[in-house]
Amino acid sequence: MSIRLARLAAAVLFAITSVVVPHRRPLTPRWPSSVSVEPTNAWRYGFVLSYPRNRFATVCYDHQPWRYRYLGRAVARQVHVSGLTLRELLWLNGSGG
Repeated sequence: MSIRLARLAAAVLFAITSVVVPHRRPLTPRWPSSVSVEPTNAWRYGFVLSYPRNRFATVCYDHQPWRYRYLGRAVARQVHVSGLTLRELLWLNGSGG
């Protein structure tokens, strides 16, 4: 996908989701106030940082603080408790391809 097409898709998606139809709920999702979206709590909700800081040698990408991957709560907990990246955990379990 070209960058121009990706930008166009993002602009259209933003325009669609920001429209509020009268007598209906807005299309943009709302987080409950009790949910903390801090990166340190992401694993509790099933998300893992794809490219953590100082792990270039194992994930082959520089740190990208915005890039999370949804794995589900059980797998995200495994990754968090192990202290490894998702890629390292997959390689240790024989699923690294």
